[in-house]
Amino acid sequence: MRVILCIAMVLTTVVTISGQRSGWPWSRYGGMRNPRCISCSEVKEAHLCESCCKMNLCLPDPCKNGGTCSPVDNGYSCNCPTGYLGENCDVNLCLPDPCKNGGTCSPVDNGYSCNCPTGYLGENCDVNLCLPDPCKNGGTCSPVDNGYSCNCPTGYLGENCDVNLCLPDPCKNGGTCSPVDNGYSCNCPTGYLGENCDVNLCDFNNPCLNDGTCYPSEGGVSCSCPPGFEGSFCHVNLCLPNPCQNGGICLPVDNGYSCNCTTGFLGENCDKDLCDPSPCTEIGDICFRVDGGFECRCTNIVNDEIITSPNYPLEYPNNFANCYLIIGRPEQNITLTLGGQYSIEFIPVVSTGFNTCQGGLSTSCDLDYLTLQGVRYCGGTPPDPIIVPTGENTTVRFETDSLFTCLGFNLSITYTDV
Repeated sequence: MRVILCIAMVLTTVVTISGQRSGWPWSRYGGMRNPRCISCSEVKEAHLCESCCKMNLCLPDPCKNGGTCSPVDNGYSCNCPTGYLGENCDVNLCLPDPCKNGGTCSPVDNGYSCNCPTGYLGENCDVNLCLPDPCKNGGTCSPVDNGYSCNCPTGYLGENCDVNLCLPDPCKNGGTCSPVDNGYSCNCPTGYLGENCDVNLCDFNNPCLNDGTCYPSEGGVSCSCPPGFEGSFCHVNLCLPNPCQNGGICLPVDNGYSCNCTTGFLGENCDKDLCDPSPCTEIGDICFRVDGGFECRCTNIVNDEIITSPNYPLEYPNNFANCYLIIGRPEQNITLTLGGQYSIEFIPVVSTGFNTCQGGLSTSCDLDYLTLQGVRYCGGTPPDPIIVPTGENTTVRFETDSLFTCLGFNLSITYTDV
């Protein structure tokens, strides 16, 4: 608090304490035309009026609520009691009450303290331990000293009722878990007993044969049969007697059996022969059963020699078919040469009406023909020697029909080093 002294001066001089006259310093304090108020300290500094500033600013006491007033330069100071602040100790830290939810405010040094009721925390008791509700699964939250307590519903435990006694499900074998006071109960399916439905009635009497699996069922037990067996007690072996034909092996599988067929046979019971009837369409080929199916092969193997039509150089027979397999050799070519007489298919002489093998030779190769490297030959000028590359096999085929015949062919086979 500062005290301001305003003095209306009439005199132009004053007497100092020492008894000397002195002029009033007007210019320093605004002059006669613009006078201003001055503080007590300025009065004392100028030795203008020693008794002017002797006022007691602590009377009457400006400090409220038991504060202690002390004079200071230019004013006073209030020493406030605990719980109060402000220049005059007029600020009560507990008004308005900062403590929420029924908390009690108490002054402390330079502040206040809230004594919170049960279930609340925080500087201002604004933390409700039950909000948000920490209790799970329908539990009821209740405040307690320095915390909270959850009253859990049936079937739940734990500080926050977050332990479900039925999770994970303790009931085995399809049992149904139900909460009860302080625990759980298992409703067991047919054929099972025990607190957790873990006692199997099949453990006492297993009627299942051939490694059948016993399991409880309505009215008793039933058998789950292994592959290849059936019947109420798994007593029927589906592989006895063996249903697989042609040497097939019977194998048990789920809900029945399977036949592992020998080479060249197919079908559920291996009753389909891949070579009967023969699927081979090439002249002279024979069907062979192989893994995964069949193969058509020419089995008449020839090497360095001459192949001729039957009865050569006379007429060959009707309805004849044969093949000749020539085996390739490493680093050698095979040369096929038609020489000598080359007369396989002819054009009949209309005037005579029968075969004299005197008609013109055909080039259509529809009735009788010789096949070399996949090409048919039957008449006309013999082709140039045919070269088969090194290491490759080749097949020669000769076929006739049921009509007319002629004089045939002469084919030489030679190997030549490459």
